[in-house]
Amino acid sequence: MANRKKVRILFLSHFYPPEMGGAAARISGLAKWLVKFGHDVTVITGYPNYPTGKIYPDYKNKKNKIEFIDGVKILRSKVLPVSYQSILVRLLNYFTFFFTALWNGIRKKNNFDIIIASSPPLTIGILGLILSKIYKIPWIFDIRDIWPDVAVEAGMLKENGIVHKLQKISKLLV
Repeated sequence: MANRKKVRILFLSHFYPPEMGGAAARISGLAKWLVKFGHDVTVITGYPNYPTGKIYPDYKNKKNKIEFIDGVKILRSKVLPVSYQSILVRLLNYFTFFFTALWNGIRKKNNFDIIIASSPPLTIGILGLILSKIYKIPWIFDIRDIWPDVAVEAGMLKENGIVHKLQKISKLLV
């Protein structure tokens, strides 16, 4: 580990502990591992509300909360908490996070060497692309669910004009 350059990493993730689930656990584990190896890690994420659709009690009535967990700096962005039953309501949740996280990312200025945007949802990739253009730094899009294909196969979306637009966006990001 001699003479490794410290990398300043910005993670964008819709989900992060104390939320449960694969996405939160994956990003949290990777972020902690990177800190352990001497890197500076910041995560922009939403207020925890998954899967109940209710903001967790310790996070209620806070504007933009900053916290440190296991050496990882976490910037919480407002979301519209939803129970994830309806695709339309879920999209509202994704887009409210998109705009508040974009604002949080812009306010941070360019303190990063790289951005890692981790899906789901697809809007995280758009957020990563925009912030990388603003900061003129590279970004990685960590794709875990191929949207909207997974939603079509699961019967959550029908193959229509909206799906075709989402497919074009996902191809643009990849």
